Amino acid sequence: MKTNRWNNVSVVLGRLLYIGFSIQIVFGIIWMAKNIGYVQMFGDASYNVTLSGVLSGDGDTGILYPAIVLLTRALGEITFVPWYSYLYILQIMLAVIAGYLLMAETKVFGNKRRRFVWGSLVLATFPPIMQIHTAILVNSFLLSLFMLQAVFIIKAWKCIHDNKSVTADYVYAISGVALFWLLMSLTKWFCFFIGAIPVVATFIAIAVMAVKNRGYVDGKRNPIGLYEARKIVISSFVTMMLFCGLVIGIDKLTNDTNLSQRGEVSIDKLMFERLAWKAGFGRGDALLTSFNGIVDSNVLYGTMLHQDNIRLEFEPELESKVGIEEAERLYRQTNLAIWKYSRSEVIKDFAIDMAGYAMPQVMLRIFLEKNKYITYTPRNYDSFKRNSAVLSKYYMDYSLLWFVISLIIGVIIIGLRIAGKLVKADRRITGAYIVIGITCICIAIRNVMLGNCMYDYKEAGSAMVTWFMVLFTFCGYSIFDEDVK
Repeated sequence: MKTNRWNNVSVVLGRLLYIGFSIQIVFGIIWMAKNIGYVQMFGDASYNVTLSGVLSGDGDTGILYPAIVLLTRALGEITFVPWYSYLYILQIMLAVIAGYLLMAETKVFGNKRRRFVWGSLVLATFPPIMQIHTAILVNSFLLSLFMLQAVFIIKAWKCIHDNKSVTADYVYAISGVALFWLLMSLTKWFCFFIGAIPVVATFIAIAVMAVKNRGYVDGKRNPIGLYEARKIVISSFVTMMLFCGLVIGIDKLTNDTNLSQRGEVSIDKLMFERLAWKAGFGRGDALLTSFNGIVDSNVLYGTMLHQDNIRLEFEPELESKVGIEEAERLYRQTNLAIWKYSRSEVIKDFAIDMAGYAMPQVMLRIFLEKNKYITYTPRNYDSFKRNSAVLSKYYMDYSLLWFVISLIIGVIIIGLRIAGKLVKADRRITGAYIVIGITCICIAIRNVMLGNCMYDYKEAGSAMVTWFMVLFTFCGYSIFDEDVK
């Protein structure tokens, strides 16, 4: 009786979550319909169109997205519909399919398809995510690939724990993880390193479990022989290496060296990009005088105006004047000086940016309300609401506030279900969730190191999806529990 009481209360709260997120879905569909024929003015958007014209990658952006843009531009030429509307529809469809497959694989809502559709729409209509789906930006496509890779990570970890010793099942799972590593790498080059984390982690887990002969079927131990273990490990390794070779080979064939933005990277240079602008250039203080006579005054002035110009103008100018080795020494010297005199400010800025990428739904609301942090948030938000100011404001305000409320409700539901011993989370895929979480953290660190005062919520889509999945994993059965008396 007491268990039923806990269950009844958790389901009432789950119904609130359902209603609240359904309102977000309605907001999102209306906003999408109003903006399907509108172009958001981002610099990257025009650059992606340029890349599609030459059908080439530039070393940073790969060949895949320019090819998709070119395809939709071709459709626009033969119809009366603007080509970018086709692009938006394609991006939204891919996002909904990826969300659907993720819900189906995790079974956070049980086994009914309409629930998977609802969950995928919640993910797709969250305002910052919907914004990238209706823009000529690589972020939408990359987020969908991340979600599809997550589907195969979960498949692989299920195989690790309860499949029979059927090599094809293991190879199918890790092939899916590796395939989306390939596609992500051909979309953005940094994914060659970050997207490899799930591939390597999954392979290690498969190898360890196979060698230890600890396969399970229906909860019972089912040891596999040494020969079968070797087949699993070798076939998985060959699959992983095959896709690695494909990534490197296709990348080299499809990038134009004349357009390449893939310069030499060092820790000192990355730290300089992270520290130097706010600590010196943004305030116009002593850092500028140390480079007087070395770097052209116009370049120094341009660097004061915008943090992007450290990478685009200042560093190339400095390295051309003094050489790479001397420039590295100056980067290191400046970094040490900044750390010595502005340590507390550096730590604070790093923590704020990291929180923004790790908990984007919560931090975005703070950034919009406080409006005292220098980020790309005002620029992004202005683009978001330019075509429908009133609707956009209510849509964003409601969704961000509701997510915070839903987290509070979610904690209460978890407490009630623990008290009533009703927790049904699938423990077989805990390892997959950990791998996905580590990948999100690595993406956040990469974004933080792009530069100071450059927090960009468009780059935080993977963390947003992960937080929704955490909420649905623990509260999904309360949202759709139809067995309550």
